[in-house]
Amino acid sequence: MSAPKNKLKQQKMARKRQQKESVRLKRQRKRTAEWSSGNFPIGPNYRFDAPGGMKMSTVLEEFVEPLADEVEGLEAYRRLLCLGQLAWNAALRGEPERGNMVNEVLSAAMPGAAEEVLSMGRSIVEGLIARKEQHFADFQRPIVGFEVFDTGAGWRLNVTSAVV
Repeated sequence: MSAPKNKLKQQKMARKRQQKESVRLKRQRKRTAEWSSGNFPIGPNYRFDAPGGMKMSTVLEEFVEPLADEVEGLEAYRRLLCLGQLAWNAALRGEPERGNMVNEVLSAAMPGAAEEVLSMGRSIVEGLIARKEQHFADFQRPIVGFEVFDTGAGWRLNVTSAVV
């Protein structure tokens, strides 16, 4: 791609990011206005605190942190977080279930992948499972999902977890 076309593409992507951020800020302002008027979209049993006093986004970031230095780019980081989520949730299950879960998820996520690629994925997940059991044993909340996006000043991670 020529330099002028590349620059135009970058400008277009920057405008899209700016538009998305503008929409997000509008939603946030609307939500803040609703909440300040007393219209809370949550029930009385909603919890804002996390066990151990840490947000699950912080916990997941710290969980995958030893491997995060080896990935470059947002998509690679997102894939690492997917492996982290798989390892986290597998660690919450019993031993026989755990292996089946890891194999099924990796096979579904990478259909037609060579056995050596699947094996490498399994070894990464197994290492993360050991890390979860050793350093994060007190956190028993399964990770339901996450989203990670580029804010322009860095990446932001939002994690959804179940309350147990």
